[in-house]
Formats: sequence, C-alpha cells, structure tokens
Amino acid sequence: MREFWVLTKTLIKTSGQSFNDAKSKKLSTIALYALLAVCFLPMLYVLYDLFVYIFETVTLLHQQSAGLGLGFYLSSFVTFIFAMFMVPGIYYFSKDIQTLLYLPIKPHHILASKFSVMLAFEYLFSLLVILPMYVAYVQELGASIGFVVIGAICFLLLPIVPLLYASLIVILMMRFLPFAKNKDRFNMIFGTLGLLATLVVVYYFQYSSMNTLMSDTNFILGLLTGDSPLVNVFSAIFPTVAMMANALADQDFVQLGLFVAVIVVLMALFLVLGNRIYLKSAVNVSDSMSTGKKLSRASMRKQTVRKPAFFSYLKKELRLLIRNPIYFQNCVLISFLMPVLFFVPVLIGGEDMNFMETLADLRYFLDLAFTRYPNESYAFVILGGIGLGFFMSNTNMISATAISREGAHYDFMKYIPLSYMTQVAAKATSGIVISLAGGLLLVIPAIIGLQMPLLASALLLLTFILGDVYGNFLGVLVDLLHPKLVWEQEASAVKQNFTAAIMMLSGFAFGGIIIFLGIRVGLEHVLELAIALLVILLVTSPLLYQLVKKQTNRLFAKL
Repeated sequence: MREFWVLTKTLIKTSGQSFNDAKSKKLSTIALYALLAVCFLPMLYVLYDLFVYIFETVTLLHQQSAGLGLGFYLSSFVTFIFAMFMVPGIYYFSKDIQTLLYLPIKPHHILASKFSVMLAFEYLFSLLVILPMYVAYVQELGASIGFVVIGAICFLLLPIVPLLYASLIVILMMRFLPFAKNKDRFNMIFGTLGLLATLVVVYYFQYSSMNTLMSDTNFILGLLTGDSPLVNVFSAIFPTVAMMANALADQDFVQLGLFVAVIVVLMALFLVLGNRIYLKSAVNVSDSMSTGKKLSRASMRKQTVRKPAFFSYLKKELRLLIRNPIYFQNCVLISFLMPVLFFVPVLIGGEDMNFMETLADLRYFLDLAFTRYPNESYAFVILGGIGLGFFMSNTNMISATAISREGAHYDFMKYIPLSYMTQVAAKATSGIVISLAGGLLLVIPAIIGLQMPLLASALLLLTFILGDVYGNFLGVLVDLLHPKLVWEQEASAVKQNFTAAIMMLSGFAFGGIIIFLGIRVGLEHVLELAIALLVILLVTSPLLYQLVKKQTNRLFAKL
C-alpha cells in the first residue's frame, strides 16, 4: 500500500507541471486556468438552463430521479470519451513507463497509481456537467443535508465506472491487437477515428436540428421516463447510474451501498486482470512505425540528390508534421477540417434549408453589393482575406510550436551546418504551406460557388496569403520568446503549451476584431480601415522578419 501512495503522490506532482517548464512562472499558469474557466462559462450556463427545464418537467411527472439520471448519463459518457483518449498515453506511452517497469513495483500498483492520476483529471470534466445540474436541482427542488452528503459522494464515485471501462478496453486492446502496440500507428488510427466520430455526431444534430428535437414532446417524455432508445443504450452501458440517481433523489443509502459494491467488484477485476496482462503489453510498446521496406539503389540515388538546404529542411519539417500522429491530428488535420466545418453544415443543412436557394441568394447579394458599393465591397474582401489568413495560420499552431516541438532535441538545430534563421524560416514556411493548403480549400470553392468578380478574387487570394505569412511568422516569434522545451510527450508541446494557446485564441480574436471594426466604422470609412490595415501589415512585415531573426540568435545563444 505504501508503494501505491508514494507513486501516486509522485505522478500527481509531475502531472501538475504539465503546463510549466523550468522557465515558466506561476502567473502564466494561473492566467491560463483563469482563461479556460472564462471560456467554459457559456457552456455551463447552457447546461444549467437545460437542467432547469428538465427539472421543471420531471417535477410535474414526479420523476426527479430521471432528471438526475440524465445528468449522470451525460457525465459518464463525457468521462468515458475523454478517458479513451487519455488512457493509452498515460498507461503505455508516457516516458516514465520504461522507468517504472524496471522498478520493484507490482503491476497493479502502477495501474492503481496511474488510475488515480486520471481520476483526478476526470473530476474536472465531470464537474462541467454535475455542477450546473446540482445548482438547477437545488434551485427547483431544494436540498437537504442528506442530498448534500449523498450528492458529494456520487460526484466522487461517478467517474470511476466509465474510467474503469476505458481502462479495461485499452488494456485488452494493447495485449491482443498487434497494431495497438505501436505508438504512432495506434495514435494515428485511434485519433482519426475519434475525430471522424465527433464530426458525425455534430453533423447528425445539425441535420436533425436540435431545436426540433427539444420541441418534440414525445422525445422529451421518452428521455425523462426512460422509454427512449437513447436512454436504453445508456442504461445498458452504465447500469450503475440508475442506482446513483435513485440514491440521490430518494436519499437512499441502500442504493448507494449497492453502487459502491459494484465499484469495488469492478476495481478488483481491473487490478487482477491488469496484474496478469499489463506487464506483457507494456514492455512490447514501440515508439515509431517502420515499414521494413528495403531501399533500392535507384531510390537511394533519388533521395541523395543534392538540393538546396532550405528546401531539404522544409521537407523534413513537413514529413515530421504528417508522419507524427500527435502533430498530424493537432496541427495538420485541423487545417483541413476547417473547410469541412464551414461547408458541410451548409451542404447538408437542416430539414428546412435548401442549399441551391441559399447559394443563389448569396450570389444575388454579392452582385448587388459590388454594383452599388464597389469600393466598400472590395474593402470587405481585403479585411476578410487578411482575417482568414491570420485565423488559419494560428489555429493549427504549427508555427506557434515550431521551437517547442524540438523539445530536448533542440541541440540538433545547433550542430547541423545550417544557419539558425534558415531553419526557423523553414519551420515558419511549413506552417505557411499547411495553412495555405487548408485555407485554399475554403477560398477557392467560395470564389467559384459565389462567382466573385476577378479583381475581388485576386484581392481575396493575395490578402489571404499576406495574412497567413504574417500570422505564421508572428507565431514563430512568440514561440522564440517563450519556447516549451521540457515535456514528457509530444502532445504536451502542442496541447499544453501556454503560448500556443494564446496564439490560437488570438486567431479567433483577430477575426472578431476585424468584424467589429468593419461594422463600427460603417460603409463610409470601411475602405480607409482596409487600406490602413493593409499598409500596416506591409510596412511591419520586414520589421517582423528582423525581430524573428534577432530573437532566433538571442535564443540559441542562451541554449
């Protein structure tokens, strides 16, 4: 037992440093958490409003436990989804695994400690659902001391079952599926399938129209009374939720005891199974993929042809972004998902939406705008192109993590015979290429579909390229000022990078600011605004390049 507590304490302590490196300050961490909390406030209010409506309805039906059950089902589902993505990395692909496996520690101690670390993180996801539900319940039905006590216990126990499910599934997969033992292949397949599944769910609700579902009386009554296929599926997957909901609604400690007994049995099964198969699956995990393909003499000559150093380094960066599953999913794939996120909802629409009619209306509006207000229309094209370029360059975080992704291998940049600025410029160019490719999938169909005038199309393309180049070099500059070179997993360099998160948010903020200013100044002055912004970018671009060059030399002189 002592080994478990010591190991758990150590893992939690090291996990708490995920957003920090040796040079980070506590203030930046606090600022990041505060920013994340503010970003979640709208979602918390939407859930609170939804649960108020649910509890108003269940009070009339005398089905208070059904309302609580819906919240517990939703929380369990969210916990399970996040756990399926977190378990492989924490159980198998973290850098501490190879160290822990050689220590005199039993496998079930390692599993129990890592399970505890994940449970601490899952409480945060669970809180996003449970907190607004509890507040809505107390507001509508009141709360006694028994409700407070049982409610706190339910909150602490709720994430355990879905986390156990995810842990058991992943452990079995890693033991018996050959492809799962390869880190890169597993992350590539699993992550891509997860993103596709998320898009399918989002577009299903887009097509079905959530407002239509929520206004359907039979749909709502089915959810609340349990006579619904959706509730039946969740009940089969998470049978313990009904015990928890009844225990909280009726303040029944017997139901709560049964729920605790089920958790104890599942936990025992998890530890016994893990003790038998975890060690065998963990020691065979590899870090990268190898095709085993022999390189022919012709291929060798082709790949060893002398090329300009800049383009060779750029090719290396692009290959790394595409071949590394973490970078591919978080940096490359997001650039190409943007056109999908914009166009697919319009193409599939809702039940009352006709795509061709909408397209015809937009074409008529643009023709009218360019006929009556040509200068103002071109001004909006300039603003839109710059905003889109800045948005695409920062949301993929390629340039904003260019130095951070080197991690402990930054010394590679120091000993190869290539100037630092050439390497940094190639890194920025890789971000430019990826974001341009993704943005053009959005811009070109818009130009063709909306039948934009030739001059407007050229302005849109040129300003988009300008905004994209400027945004990428700005992202590189920010990363040069504060690189995150200390991390355990590649995901930390992207997902847990404070400066990269700031640049991503700035991409959204810049687009919003442009829209706000365009509306604020009105048609009378929008042309002056567009010209002023264009001149500012053109004048400051050489200055930005010199700042990047100066900071590059300063950073590598310190390293």
